This record gives sequence, C-alpha cells and structure tokens, in this order.
Amino acid sequence: MKLFDLIALYNRSVTPAASTVHLATWNGHEQPVAVYRSGRFEEWQRWQAQKVFERPYIVGLAKMPERADRWLFVGCFQQLGRKPSPNNPEAWLYDTVELQDVRPLAGRAVIHHPRSGRRSTRHGTSVSERLEVLEIREKPLDVEPFRTYSEVRLMKAELDRIVATDEPSWRVALSAVAGVYVITDTSNGKLYVGSATGDTSAGEGGIWSRWRCYSQTGHGGNDQLIAILAPTQSGLQHARNFQFSILEIADTHANADDVRRREQHWKQVLQSHAHGYNSNL
Repeated sequence: MKLFDLIALYNRSVTPAASTVHLATWNGHEQPVAVYRSGRFEEWQRWQAQKVFERPYIVGLAKMPERADRWLFVGCFQQLGRKPSPNNPEAWLYDTVELQDVRPLAGRAVIHHPRSGRRSTRHGTSVSERLEVLEIREKPLDVEPFRTYSEVRLMKAELDRIVATDEPSWRVALSAVAGVYVITDTSNGKLYVGSATGDTSAGEGGIWSRWRCYSQTGHGGNDQLIAILAPTQSGLQHARNFQFSILEIADTHANADDVRRREQHWKQVLQSHAHGYNSNL
C-alpha cells in the first residue's frame, strides 16, 4: 500500500499534488526520530533555510537510524504561511498546524523509501509511488517509557501523546505522587509553578490528574495561562511552547497544606510571581 493511499483513508485533501514530503535526516546535531519522541518535531521542522514548504500540506517522515530505506511517518501538517527568521533574513519560519484526523498514524506507520540524492524535500507527485507502507505498529514509537521523576522534561506535544495513549508507565508513576512542578514557556523563559495533591487510590490523582488537565486545555485553569492562550484563535498553538518538569515529589498521603507550602517555596526561589506566570506568592 502506498503512503498517500493510506493517508487518504483519514483525510482526502492530502494528495501528492498538494503536498511536500519532508525527508528529515540527521542534521549534524540531532536525529529526527529522537526529536519526534521529545515532542519537538513540528517546531524543529518549521525552521528552514530555504522556501521549501510552498504547498498546502507537509507530509513528515523521519529517518529511522537502523536502515537507510526506513522512515517513520510523523504526521501531516497544514502550511499556513511563512515569514523571515528574525535572526537570519535568509532563513524562513513556517506557520504550521498538525492535522488531527491523520494523527492516529503518527509514530506508527513505517515507510520504505530508497532515497536518492541528498534533498530533504520532494514534491509529493515525484515520490508518491515509491513510498510503500511496510507496517503499522500497534503502539506509537514516539513515547519513551517513564524512567525517574528527576529526569522528567516533557514538551506539551509529548505530554499530549502520553495522555492520549494513556501510556501505562507514565500514568502509574505520575498518579502515584503528589508534588510541585514547573511549566516553562520556552518561547520567553517565563515560569509557572504549581502543585498537585489529591486522592491517588484510583490511579487518577496526583501529578497525572493535573497534567492531564493541561494536556486537554493548555492552561489547566490557571488565570495567567488562560489570559495568554485566550486572545487569539491560535492561542492553543502557543501552548506547544510549554515544557513540564517536576521540582519535587511528595508522598500521596502528604498533607495538602505541606505540599502547598513547598509550592510557595519554589515560587520564591524561581521568582515566578515577579517574572513569570504565577498570580500570587
């Protein structure tokens, strides 16, 4: 089966003629599959040295390191425009949005394509007959299992996939602890410090419950985050800049007041009231 035939089952607008195929490979610093697993692929893809995404849709393929002819389908993106890079007038920043109806295939479809040449982009019509679907994996490749609380650093896109797939290792680990967390707006460095308590007996409380709310809404009910995301229709797009980390964990039976006191401590340490998104100390 050809890749574009598979995509058409989900969205018939994404045709070869309307698409640019992005063959993402090692750029000298990062492997594209690793970037995808970190939740940064769309942002990573948006920056281009030339005007390469001039058609309505971008079909993203990330080179799989084990085989020269294996590619991971990482999503379809609508191209909404471009502007010169503020730091490099010869580079371009594309405005894109992922097509949610095609997202169930992302991280699961493995494509065979014996790439020729070094160009990283191709007109869809020039390669569509050579993009063969080898397999559709039961689970996406894009979520790494939970390891330790001290190493948690999730971009919102990655958190979204963890929540959407109800990834067991993350759900069990995050629902088992209360604690204090920090959200970093990577677009400007501003911080929001919050805390999570609550009953975890049903496997739904703790940090998991709070972060699931952020995944679903972007703002988690926090006033300043609501204000940031609300003004424009693209507000939720800004939430993709949010990075989630854990500052400290507490026993799930810890007194809620004690957890909140630790939250206040971290707000003062990080100055997230004066220089971030916390409304109060």
